[in-house]
Amino acid sequence: MKSALVVDDDLASADIFTYTLERFNFRTVAVHSAEKALEYLQDNRPDLILLDVRLPGQDGTAVIDAMLAEGRLDETRVILVSASELGRRFEHYDREFGFLLKPVKAHDLRAYLNDLL
Repeated sequence: MKSALVVDDDLASADIFTYTLERFNFRTVAVHSAEKALEYLQDNRPDLILLDVRLPGQDGTAVIDAMLAEGRLDETRVILVSASELGRRFEHYDREFGFLLKPVKAHDLRAYLNDLL
């Protein structure tokens, strides 16, 4: 079974993402801060990360930067989620990320997963 990490401080969004991913047979863990995501990622390598760009404290880029620095994103797909179009600006990274604009509806995520997988 594939695994996914949901990182979103909005509990309703995290619940929608988790429910949808589980319907796609992902074993899913949800955390609500970059710090908790980094803690989880020390011992786990999910197949997919659904990552809110704007988080309180450290933001989503802190998670990406840490994983890239440790070479741990090679086999992990990342979908960035943001309420702002500014969240799309990740050209300085040497890889592509998926992107969904909030508010994300469950059917939008399902469509994206169908294309991704």
